[in-house]
Amino acid sequence: QPNAELLASVLADGSCVLWDVRRLARHATLLGHFDRVNCLTYDRTGRRIVTGGNDGLVKLWDVASARDILTLSGHSAPIVSVDFTADGRRLLTADASGLVRIWDGTPAASASEPVASTAGGK
Repeated sequence: QPNAELLASVLADGSCVLWDVRRLARHATLLGHFDRVNCLTYDRTGRRIVTGGNDGLVKLWDVASARDILTLSGHSAPIVSVDFTADGRRLLTADASGLVRIWDGTPAASASEPVASTAGGK
């Protein structure tokens, strides 16, 4: 995790908690998912977090303000993996059906149109 001051964890209620590791205290709670959050990751700078949950939503968060800056809703199955591209400009998401999508990760991005997607399968 690139943010050495804040540890992110997820709770069964759909929230994500940022913990101040120096003070051993809750720093902020990220609210916005309607079901369990399955995965999260920081970007390389430690300034943004992306989360994915059972609600099929992907959310991009600004760590400093603890605010949701982008919500992506193009999955119909639970999100099982999220990541940033190396340059931090795009988000990679995968759901339980095997669908993988690439999204524009900027706050001005369209919340419904991925840059690319590929259907997985068994």
